[in-house]
Amino acid sequence: MIYTVTLHPAMDKLVFVDGLIPGGLNRAEKVVFRAGGKGINVSREVRRMGGKTTAMGFISGNTGKKIARMLLEKGVPCDFIDIPGETRTNCKIIDRRSGQCTEINESSPKLSSADLEELEKKISQNVKAGDIVVFSGSAPKDTPKDVYCRWIRLAGNLGAMTILDADGELLSEGIKGHPTVVKPNRQELGVLLGKQVDIVSDEVIQSVRNLLSDDMRMIFLTLGSQGAVLVEKDNVIFAPAPDVTVVSTVGAGDAMAAAIAVGLSNGYPASEIMKMAVEAAGVTISEDQDL
Repeated sequence: MIYTVTLHPAMDKLVFVDGLIPGGLNRAEKVVFRAGGKGINVSREVRRMGGKTTAMGFISGNTGKKIARMLLEKGVPCDFIDIPGETRTNCKIIDRRSGQCTEINESSPKLSSADLEELEKKISQNVKAGDIVVFSGSAPKDTPKDVYCRWIRLAGNLGAMTILDADGELLSEGIKGHPTVVKPNRQELGVLLGKQVDIVSDEVIQSVRNLLSDDMRMIFLTLGSQGAVLVEKDNVIFAPAPDVTVVSTVGAGDAMAAAIAVGLSNGYPASEIMKMAVEAAGVTISEDQDL
């Protein structure tokens, strides 16, 4: 089973335009509402790949109920905690000509210590040895920055493998829990290494290897149009970006995280996981978004 944890869910409103004019009049060519939040995106992609998954996290109000309903209608099981307030709606303006996405994100309801304890209890009661737990995305304001670290350790103690895909302090604190896989982009890698990463040199690769341990097996570095690099203690795999026509890059990183999770759950080698991740990203960026 692949569990995903989303602290900061959203209803994504995807607005497609044919050439964005900043400060001018833009007419939408297409508008899609989709259940969002990085963990939710990962669960959706895992389901599309044929994997077994359950999305965990928090929802609020009518928007939250609609998110749960949308997922269930598409065959994506979820086990959310309902908290007061209203789940945020994020607007993503996607320029079909350039493939670029302009995002306007709302704030989520704050999470109390009791809310976090309830989700931690769900993790304890459901996760078993051999499962995969994906901790990804941001968190509402004032959420403790070590929350992923604590839960990664919890899942590890239960015998599960873990994937961390976060930024800022959630990443720098989360990695202290020794996740099985960390999936940073170039900027996030700079946070981990304490320096700006302009190119992935041999020196950078060695610094990445120094982060690895017996528990932390793999760092999967995403480089956008420059591809991806998978680093293990004794292995480095480079892969170019998928050769596809880009419609939108929204969700590409989450598709890669889903592929990593499915690969780990099936015991695939690093080379196959890399292949799956790049292919998953290619499918996501080259097709119209739905759900």
